[in-house]
Amino acid sequence: MRVTSIAVALLALGCGAAFAQQVRPAARANPEETPGTMGARLVDWDGKAVPSGQQCKKFGGQGATTPRIQVDGYHSGAQVILLAFNDESFEPMNNGGHGVVGIRINGRYATVGGVAAETALASQGNFVVANNRGGEVPGYLPPCSGGQGHLYSVTVMAATWADTNPPTYRVLNQTRVELGRY
Repeated sequence: MRVTSIAVALLALGCGAAFAQQVRPAARANPEETPGTMGARLVDWDGKAVPSGQQCKKFGGQGATTPRIQVDGYHSGAQVILLAFNDESFEPMNNGGHGVVGIRINGRYATVGGVAAETALASQGNFVVANNRGGEVPGYLPPCSGGQGHLYSVTVMAATWADTNPPTYRVLNQTRVELGRY
């Protein structure tokens, strides 16, 4: 079993909604290829409420960054961890609507600090898979769907990955983590 601590960066490079539409929680490899249970937990957030300042700038967020997530038990054939950020209370922004990012797994992956939201600047080891569907700003869009009490989550997926155009991937196993309500 491998354990990695990751901080998620969502950066807008425009692989677009087509990928996000493909990264639905039901996407899985064959059950015989997914031994064990993949686990993920928030490092800095409590999973009940979005921390103060971690919402989008439009609603007063200041210095918002992606949450850090610790992942373990992912499939041994995984090359990347994909993180699809969701607003489960607003269907247009669910299923990766707040962006999808990939983190390369190299067997020695270390903790990376949180990456600033609403920016297109790249971070070491992270890459954009799909831009957020909000359309107003690039990169990771923190909780910001315009409604108090919305439930936010992230679908954490272990996958194979090939840097083709378009990229090819296969989800090997996955889990869901609640980020909290805002």
